[in-house]
Amino acid sequence: MELAEALKRKVARDVAQAQQFFLIQSFENGNGLINRLELEMPGRIGMRSGKRVRMIYSLLVTLDGYPFVCPRAWVQKPSDAFIFHLQIWHSRPPLNLPEVCVSAELLYQKDWTARRIAPGERTILGFLRQILFTLNNENTHSRARE
Repeated sequence: MELAEALKRKVARDVAQAQQFFLIQSFENGNGLINRLELEMPGRIGMRSGKRVRMIYSLLVTLDGYPFVCPRAWVQKPSDAFIFHLQIWHSRPPLNLPEVCVSAELLYQKDWTARRIAPGERTILGFLRQILFTLNNENTHSRARE
């Protein structure tokens, strides 16, 4: 239980730092702390018009400090995880779900387990920035292959 409390305090500190850059609404549920994050990323993910794109991801931080990213639809709510809903907003629908799923799958299969969030090592804010950076690169390369 001490580990859970320590991680909860660390998550709270990281979220406070991230709130300087992202809109985050926090609330408690039965399984732990849930934070809703609204992220805007300029880019052409899923579109060719250059507009801002809306995508929904979930970041699960388990009690051992390992983060996993996946589409929100894949999320089950284990009692030992904190769940973060990440939303990247687009000015208007539709949401390109197949590309969202592919992007998340690529991220997960690469090396997310190596991106450990440990005390004094990596913050959630840094992890979020890495997600955005990697997504942008993945979609740049996938467009180049087309």
